[in-house]
Amino acid sequence: MAYSHILGETFHSMAALRFGSYVAKLSAAPLSPSVRCLTGADVPDTDSALRDLVVDFFRSDSAEYELRAQLLTDLQQMPVEDASVVWSERLSPHQPIAKLTFPAQDPYSPGRRVYGDAIPWGFDSPSRHHLTYLFPICCRGGKCRKRILRYKYGTLHIQFIFNGLRFRSMTLG
Repeated sequence: MAYSHILGETFHSMAALRFGSYVAKLSAAPLSPSVRCLTGADVPDTDSALRDLVVDFFRSDSAEYELRAQLLTDLQQMPVEDASVVWSERLSPHQPIAKLTFPAQDPYSPGRRVYGDAIPWGFDSPSRHHLTYLFPICCRGGKCRKRILRYKYGTLHIQFIFNGLRFRSMTLG
């Protein structure tokens, strides 16, 4: 399977999100010429190809993406409880809402690697801290309670990493 350069890709939220008093799916699309030219570009077949391409790019270039919202206009044809349904562009075209700008930087510095490793554990921003009106619609009940345990576990794991201690796996009860 051939892969494309990740910085040239458009990314979409699958789940609908509450967006103020609206419901929307979000996407981020390449905007600046520096990333638009990467759309569809081939990726070498190596273990760290995507990381290497991103590090090489940001060493000297910046990137801009357009953040877009696709607003819910028809609940029957655009269900919010089934994230696998792609919403029709005909019913609701993507509307630009912001520009994301990423300056040239070192995305693989030691500090960013530790921070990046912390994010999947919910160390940075667990969903229980998000504003209610921006909360994912499909996150209710038991799923969120399980996430809270995961965030506690993950935060403990990251605290051990930051303090330079060895961490032994533990079971959540």
